[in-house]
This record gives sequence, structure tokens and C-alpha cells, in this order.
Amino acid sequence: MTTSHFDQKLEEGHAAERRVLAKLYNSGFTVGKGGDTSSHDFHASRNGCTYRVEVKCEDNYAESMNICIEMFQGAHRGIGDLARTPSGIYVSEATVVVHTLDKFVALYRRSRMLCALHEHESGKRVLPSRNGGDLSMQCFAGADNGNIGYVVPIAAFSHDDWFDYRPFDEVGESPIWEFGESRKGDHV
Repeated sequence: MTTSHFDQKLEEGHAAERRVLAKLYNSGFTVGKGGDTSSHDFHASRNGCTYRVEVKCEDNYAESMNICIEMFQGAHRGIGDLARTPSGIYVSEATVVVHTLDKFVALYRRSRMLCALHEHESGKRVLPSRNGGDLSMQCFAGADNGNIGYVVPIAAFSHDDWFDYRPFDEVGESPIWEFGESRKGDHV
């Protein structure tokens, strides 16, 4: 990826973060980038609960009805698993991940998504691919670090209570923010 393309993608990501942050603020959250945000994008608090939020900009792929879940990087550095460095969902400390999809968002509890992907890998859960076959890891086209992960249809999670798809303007009203894991005073 050329530097100008990388810079463009970085700015698109920052713009998506600002859009989500503003919508959450307008929905009654206290939001900010205070503290160490190296493993998530910002904090959002409401009703005594603080969430670590990661935003993924997928506005350019919104019509695909898929989300990309990065798990490794470095595929271009060598051959096989030895060349893979955990990244994305494996290293994020976010509690909630928000994928912006132009006028919609897909958001979920990161820990629950990670469990669902592990269940898929162990054969306990079948997740469909975007083409209808078996879901398998793939390199993401145009990725800057040889990113590898899953491209999963949003519909694959339609029955999971830890996943939500809704209009962008309603990101702050998602039941994900009230999910049973959170308790007053907890950092979730």
C-alpha cells in the first residue's frame, strides 16, 4: 500500500471514530481519549459503566453486508503460521467494537465475538462465508500489513444477543451497551 493510500485510509478511520464518538456523546455518553488508548480508540461511559471502544471503518464496503475481523498481520513476511503476528481482535482490549458501514453500524462485544470465532475454528459452531461455503481465514485485499482474518456476513450473528446491526444514528441506543456483563462501577 502506498503511503498516500495508507494516509487516506488512516484519515478515513479517524473520521469514523469522530462520527461514532459524536453520536455516543449526543446519546448521553461521556466520551474521551484519556489514558492509554493504544489497544482501543476511546472510552465511553454511561450509567456508571465505562466501555473501551474500537471503531473499524468499513464505509467503502457497506453494501457487501459483511464485516472484516482482523486476527493476524504479517502474512507477507514469510510462510505459514510462523510469519503471523496476533493483531486486531486478538490484541484489542476493547469491550465493544463498532464497524461503521456508511449509514449503518454493526457492533458487538469483542470477547463474545472472539469466543464465536474460536467455536467456529473448533467445529462447535458453523459460520457461513460470504460466498456460502465454509468460513476460512483470508488475507485482506489492500491491507497495509498483510492482515489476515475473517470476512463474515452480518447475518451470521443475527441471533446473537451480543451483536447488533442498526442505523448509524442509533449507535447509542444499541442494547449492546446494556449487555448483562456490565455492572455499575465496572470497566467493561
